[in-house]
Amino acid sequence: MHPIRSILVPVDFSKVSANAFRYALRLADQLDASIDLLYVLPDTDGSLMSISLNDQYVGLGKEKLADFFTKGMTAVSSHLEHVPAVRLFVENGSLRATILRHLEAEQNNLILMGTQGEDNEEADNIFGSNTSNLVGRATCPVLVIPKSFDFRPLHSICYATDLTHIDAFHAGHVLKALRVFKPRLDFVHVKTGKGQKTNFDMDLLREVFHRPGTGVDTRFHVLEDDDVAEEILDYAEDISADLVVMHRPRRGWLSRLFSKSNTREAVLETTLPLLILPQEESDERKNEVSFISEKV
Repeated sequence: MHPIRSILVPVDFSKVSANAFRYALRLADQLDASIDLLYVLPDTDGSLMSISLNDQYVGLGKEKLADFFTKGMTAVSSHLEHVPAVRLFVENGSLRATILRHLEAEQNNLILMGTQGEDNEEADNIFGSNTSNLVGRATCPVLVIPKSFDFRPLHSICYATDLTHIDAFHAGHVLKALRVFKPRLDFVHVKTGKGQKTNFDMDLLREVFHRPGTGVDTRFHVLEDDDVAEEILDYAEDISADLVVMHRPRRGWLSRLFSKSNTREAVLETTLPLLILPQEESDERKNEVSFISEKV
């Protein structure tokens, strides 16, 4: 995870996206980051009429986005120490493709989106199930903000790990990116049965992260439940976590067809901000594999 200097916030003018924007403004203020507000219009069919109408829709979209920005900024201005720079974008295309294209062009470090939840009647808009679908495609971390969740400093982070891949050892990058909050870090692993195998254990994580003199408060927990996502989220609530961190599962297309995704389930169920981290670049992974091998 790289330092967060630019945050992409896709919006649809709903209450969920308005809340996500307010959260983004306060987070960007703390991180000294800028924000890109993106509103996506459906693509035209190429006809002269649709092209003509699209020009009107783009104009209306820009007006609505400017009004949306003003309302959001006004709502949180009294809480801001430094007003973040915000750029406004109205673009045509499919939602996911446009977001990913913007991400590549502008090199944003974080996508921040709201979510309605799985059972909400509006869950099929961009802040419902499509948020979870974007998680599987994004090349940068995705921060999911539940509807109506108000910003609070990220003093407590619940970091989920399956103890199978070395993703948990990237927690240092998360701590560095969020160091302004001086967070406590709770590593959480959920066992789903006696026969479950892992490639390492909490003792190795403790050896790497629990070091006197670092100033980082780290704790380590092993829980047991058949529903991994639910247990992680319940535990995060119990410890009053301000952020839950999970890694995108690294499975091939065939296993994705038959395997339950805990990250997708968590996106749809979470009542806390949820940060989904993508797979790291191969060079970084090779370096960390070497490091872990030495420890083992």
